[in-house]
Amino acid sequence: MELRQRHLACWAVFIVGLYLMPELVSKGTLRTMIFACYLAIFAVSWDLLSGRTGYISFGHPFLIGIGAVSYTHLRAHETDSYL
Repeated sequence: MELRQRHLACWAVFIVGLYLMPELVSKGTLRTMIFACYLAIFAVSWDLLSGRTGYISFGHPFLIGIGAVSYTHLRAHETDSYL
């Protein structure tokens, strides 16, 4: 039971640390950490698609790229959308 309590305490400290992160670090550091999280999520999904299953598909990064280009295009032209 002791290990479970330590595990929950570590998660609680981690979540509180993430909650306080915007107050403790600069805006540039926060953006870098957010971008690193995006890359980590992409790496895990890429590993899941190609590494574990053996199925190599470029559809996943292609759709992410289309979404990024579309978002940038809409924001650059300042359309009246929900973005």
